[in-house]
Amino acid sequence: MDVNSYEKDKPKVLVVDDEESVLAMTGLILEEEGYQVEPCSTGKEAIDKINKSIYAVVLDINMPDLTGLQAFKKIKAKNPYVPIIFHTGTVARQEERRDLRRQFRPHAYVQKGGDPEQLLDTVVSAVESYRNILRNVKLSEELYRKLKQTTDKIKTNI
Repeated sequence: MDVNSYEKDKPKVLVVDDEESVLAMTGLILEEEGYQVEPCSTGKEAIDKINKSIYAVVLDINMPDLTGLQAFKKIKAKNPYVPIIFHTGTVARQEERRDLRRQFRPHAYVQKGGDPEQLLDTVVSAVESYRNILRNVKLSEELYRKLKQTTDKIKTNI
């Protein structure tokens, strides 16, 4: 088996955190589960790196250069389909979390330092969600192409 082809098949997850230890630990957890990790220590770096090959984003909220909330909006502007998981050490009250969900619609909200399995389960869910979105977009594009071909044939036969 070609090692390079194996690497290409592994979904890529963007991990954004200004704390080096959290960035490293989150990266290790995800890599052990078979993900390619693209680490970023700033929101600006994450915005620069976001593209269609990123299947999920694990995003810290409290960062010095650009907050996770600001980065969230800019990432979604570049790729509206990518699932973003808020990963924060700040303990938020239920109302604050509810407000974040309503305003930003993240895929999930996971507490730092919690159970690594919860983070893994959330990333697995986010990646699968993105795969489904990509399949649906591809299917829609194919159906549109076929509809256009059929419409063109009908027009030429009239």
